[in-house]
Amino acid sequence: MPRPGRPPKEKLALHKSAYSYLEMLRTEKNAADNTVQAYERDLTDFTIFIRANTKYEIDQASTDDIKVYLKELGNKEHEKGDKKTQIAKRTVARRLSALRQFYRFLISENVRED
Repeated sequence: MPRPGRPPKEKLALHKSAYSYLEMLRTEKNAADNTVQAYERDLTDFTIFIRANTKYEIDQASTDDIKVYLKELGNKEHEKGDKKTQIAKRTVARRLSALRQFYRFLISENVRED
């Protein structure tokens, strides 16, 4: 369910590793629904970026891909009412945290070595 004032987004099919990660958050980490939903949005946004800018999926993204994404995200503007504002630094930090934890999960599951 979208936050008040936010239009609903079309569901994007994530890579299977992203779904595995979200399921692990729910079951093993007992993460709150809001946390899982926020991380799903974060992974979805990064998936959109990766698919638009590379030839591979989220589980194959490089450190450089993540750096470019975060830089673009930091410069991105969105509309709040009748004015445009930059995305909050807290949002960028949370997305970095979500990606860092996702890639740590991939390493722990032997999907990635780096």
